[in-house]
Amino acid sequence: MRGKWVHSIWEAEGEEGEGSARWWLWMLVLLPLEILLIRWFIQRQRVQNRRAARPHQERRGVSRGKVQTPIALAPEPRLEHEEAAALSQEIKEDDFRKIEGIGPKVNQLLHDSGIRTYEQLASQSEGQLRAILREANLAMINPGAWPHQAKLAAKGKKQGQ
Repeated sequence: MRGKWVHSIWEAEGEEGEGSARWWLWMLVLLPLEILLIRWFIQRQRVQNRRAARPHQERRGVSRGKVQTPIALAPEPRLEHEEAAALSQEIKEDDFRKIEGIGPKVNQLLHDSGIRTYEQLASQSEGQLRAILREANLAMINPGAWPHQAKLAAKGKKQGQ
């Protein structure tokens, strides 16, 4: 004969049928939670595997599953050492910090992305600039006015020469 004490979390005081009904009730509550937890874990693993499979350069134009237009710069022709040195002296990198909203970090980021002159910056769309910033985890910066300001700076630079 059983006493008043509960022998397990599944059985309680009373008839035999009540204990088995409570066990099924617990299963109905816990099973969906387990399924959700397993699905979340599998999805997280898939996302991490996809990120690890893509090299840094290939991710540049892709953000949150939406394909954006990648930045298309003309390929640089291979030059002899002397020609390359002369060309690098002719084309100097513009200081984008004169443009509102661009500090030293964004200036270096744009130069590393291949945008070195005001003309190149003026030719970029806002979406392309946002993709560069998003890739560097600087999505909070608004580059909306940069192409227009770069166009004005390029005109001023030409007039000043």
